[in-house]
Amino acid sequence: MRRLLGSLGIFAAVVGFPVSLVALVAASQLDSVTESTKPEPQPMRLTDLAKNGPGDNAFVELTEFTFGKPVIVEKDAQWDAVWIPLLAPRRVRGEIPPFLHTALVHDQAELDALLAQNSVRVLVGSAMGDSRWNVPPAVKLYSDYPKLDPAKAIVVTDPALVVEGKVILPPERLLNPAIARLSWIVAGAATAGAVLGLFAWLVARRKLRPQGVASPADLLDPGRLPEEQPISRHEFLADAAFKRVLGLGAGIIICLVIGVVILMVAANFYKKGDSKAAIGGLIIGGFILLAAVAMVFVVAQELFFPITKIAVYRGGVRWQRGKRLYTALWSDIAAIYRQETDYYYNGEFKGTFKFLTLELHNGTNLRVDGMVLTDYESFANHVQSMHGGMILKEKLREQAENGKATFGDISVGVEGVIIGGTFVPWSRLQRFEVANGHLSFYSSQFAWSKVRTYALKAVPNYAVLLDMLRSKAMCY
Repeated sequence: MRRLLGSLGIFAAVVGFPVSLVALVAASQLDSVTESTKPEPQPMRLTDLAKNGPGDNAFVELTEFTFGKPVIVEKDAQWDAVWIPLLAPRRVRGEIPPFLHTALVHDQAELDALLAQNSVRVLVGSAMGDSRWNVPPAVKLYSDYPKLDPAKAIVVTDPALVVEGKVILPPERLLNPAIARLSWIVAGAATAGAVLGLFAWLVARRKLRPQGVASPADLLDPGRLPEEQPISRHEFLADAAFKRVLGLGAGIIICLVIGVVILMVAANFYKKGDSKAAIGGLIIGGFILLAAVAMVFVVAQELFFPITKIAVYRGGVRWQRGKRLYTALWSDIAAIYRQETDYYYNGEFKGTFKFLTLELHNGTNLRVDGMVLTDYESFANHVQSMHGGMILKEKLREQAENGKATFGDISVGVEGVIIGGTFVPWSRLQRFEVANGHLSFYSSQFAWSKVRTYALKAVPNYAVLLDMLRSKAMCY
């Protein structure tokens, strides 16, 4: 049930955030229309529009004009848009005329039908500010009108939401304020769903605390660990931590710049009617900004609530964060994750990322970075050794009572091992091996591939798991 809740939560978050971004952009664009227009068009002569503008209603029905020479813009060998100069009866020589932009004309027959009209219902996009209906003049227009100033040009366009040449919202819906309000509601609901999904995923990740396990408040009680002499004492290196914060800060700035630029490009695509590129940009830019926000939280914790000291005792571990001293017994710790990843640049070894994560029964995670801790190897080995002895007894008892001992997606049973839901008898397990930070199982029981591989950094208490696998495998 908790796994289902976590899956549903992460799905809601992954889907909800992009949907909310798209809905927010759509709502703001629909507002740009409803704030500049009224449901019914106002009759207007072309000369009056050119002289006085549309006033408080950018939805107009233009009359008393003639069509100039159409300019066709193609995309992928198809008509993408048509630009037509609108000529007033008494036009001043050299004057730049208003332009009609339409994405609803796809061939010569439709163009001929448009040119036969005596009036057109349009939106005065050039009077609608930062709106997708404020379409900049096409590059092709400058060959006939080299003095064309896009900031002063009058452009009228289709009174509909047109995507890829198809009408998504006709005028009666586009100009209806209720549609814009609905978009805001969808944006709010999607955001709420994404936040709730993220919360559900975090709740699902928190392990249920067994009876007798210390509550969060107990971590602040130093009397729970009466030992005075630690096995090892370690301090965090301020210089290394500061360099890490600087690196994260640079990452935040880079992510913010890239995210904002991508969102601006996506908005530009949306204004041009390229919805696929706009949605893709919104999703990518949104996730980059979310990554920046996540790094902000990490930097805030490193700057204002850093772990300054940590010590290992026979009965547990004690650390200092800010002015508070925390204590966790080995029985308080549900799992330990150890990660060591080598990184290379241009084929040359540059170093190793080292992390040790202590996952407590109450849901608290203590993540120790080996790059900023003195004598990290000693710390990690002591923690794994001291905690592993206790966990091994618990897992043997769990195996005796339930028939299996579980380590994430891997369970060690009496008759065999369960790997990602597949039961493999000990007699059918050809071998298992540890190499390059991964644990691999080889068996003909697996579908498709004959090997299943897991990163050790993702396996809780993997040292205990390996001990149990070795003891069982020796029997067969």
